Amino acid sequence: VRPELSIYASYVEGLSQGDTAPTSAAITNPGETLSPFKSKQKEIGVKYNLNDDMLATVALFELTRPSSGISGNTFGEFGEQRNRGVEASFAGEVTKGVRLLGGISYIDAVINKATTPELQGNKAIGVPDWQFNLGAEWDTPFVPGLTVLGRVIYTDRTYANADNSLSVPSWTRVDAGARYETKISGTPVTFRFNVENLFNRNYWGTATAGYLFVGSPRTYTFSTSIAF
Repeated sequence: VRPELSIYASYVEGLSQGDTAPTSAAITNPGETLSPFKSKQKEIGVKYNLNDDMLATVALFELTRPSSGISGNTFGEFGEQRNRGVEASFAGEVTKGVRLLGGISYIDAVINKATTPELQGNKAIGVPDWQFNLGAEWDTPFVPGLTVLGRVIYTDRTYANADNSLSVPSWTRVDAGARYETKISGTPVTFRFNVENLFNRNYWGTATAGYLFVGSPRTYTFSTSIAF
């Protein structure tokens, strides 16, 4: 393999927080958090390093994890979810002072084991088929130390229930901000200003347990860090 090109493979087992039962009088254990889920992930991919300035990665992956749901009137771990897909990402400096970071993924997430035969093979809750993100940084030449930031996030439609009769529309969000690095009395100081959801778009998100949540409205944040 050429020096700038590498091939890798991995197998990982991990634990993640168990889903929490919905707060509903219709089930016997509302609000209960299940035991940690044990997941298994296999991945194979290729990395390409272009002149030490840009790194691109393409990977195929498969992840299996327990699937939560309601059987009878009890919320619990009653099946298995399999996520299989492809992901491409890139990061680096495309020209002096301009850096990009982004990626795109396709995920085929299905319930491959279920206590209810009608649910087997359905799309998993809260996992979009497509996701895309692109972030950029520009070190402005007219104000030394000032960097302008921007990011675009796209999430495809997701299903909000096990029988796939309810779905949440796709959404796109734009974030923006700036970072200013300077010295005050010889001490490095960084000021950060960010705007999440710049255009104040309304959107819904879906958690893997079936919860819907409202996307944050336009939100401003300001912070300062000092390096002693």
